[in-house]
Amino acid sequence: MSTAEALNAARLLGVLALGLGKVPRLTTHCDGQPETNAEHSIMLALVAYDLADRLDMELNRERLLLLALVHDAVEVLCGDTPSWGMSQEERAAKALRERRALVQLQYAYEDMPWMVEALGAYEAQACPEARWLRVIDKLCPRLAAMLGGVPARRVYGRSDDEARAIDARQRAALAIAYPEFPALHALLAEADRQCEHGHPQLGGADGSHLPVVGGVGASVAIGQASQGSPPVAPAPLHDRGCP
Repeated sequence: MSTAEALNAARLLGVLALGLGKVPRLTTHCDGQPETNAEHSIMLALVAYDLADRLDMELNRERLLLLALVHDAVEVLCGDTPSWGMSQEERAAKALRERRALVQLQYAYEDMPWMVEALGAYEAQACPEARWLRVIDKLCPRLAAMLGGVPARRVYGRSDDEARAIDARQRAALAIAYPEFPALHALLAEADRQCEHGHPQLGGADGSHLPVVGGVGASVAIGQASQGSPPVAPAPLHDRGCP
């Protein structure tokens, strides 16, 4: 491959990366700004990798990270359509849009066999890495809510009872479709419980008292890996406009 060809390939990947950063999701940061697909994909990659290590899963770590990074690539073309509380008709329409976008992406990146294969593998949900990611993909919005984002129930104006029923149906459907990951289903149930009642260490769903670390106003709950450990350098997120 010539230098020009290699640079053009890098440019195409840059287009995809920047595109992911411009796709807004239903989930938000605590200041009301929407989470982007780029942020969601990074969260998914990190959480999926860590959980695979913690649970000693026999998963290919390199493949896990690759599939996580491209799992929502189709949405650069068709946008993010939240599946929370979606009807069967809406799910069918979403699947059709994403299949069409997948074909377009695979054509656009046909000179990158690894990309074509990865895009297809996640959609096919046949390999264990893709299946692992699909379940954790549903955990990530719950984590965003725990970190101060606006829960889906508030965005849609659902009552607490309606939201609990939707969450329970989603967990039940995932448990049937992905029975090989009982530990992940337990995590989903616990995340729903904490989203509803407020995380005991994170100061509730409004995102107050999260730590500010790194000197750039980044708000992350470092030091929460073990239950009961206090957050690092707790401080209100005034620089993010959070309450």
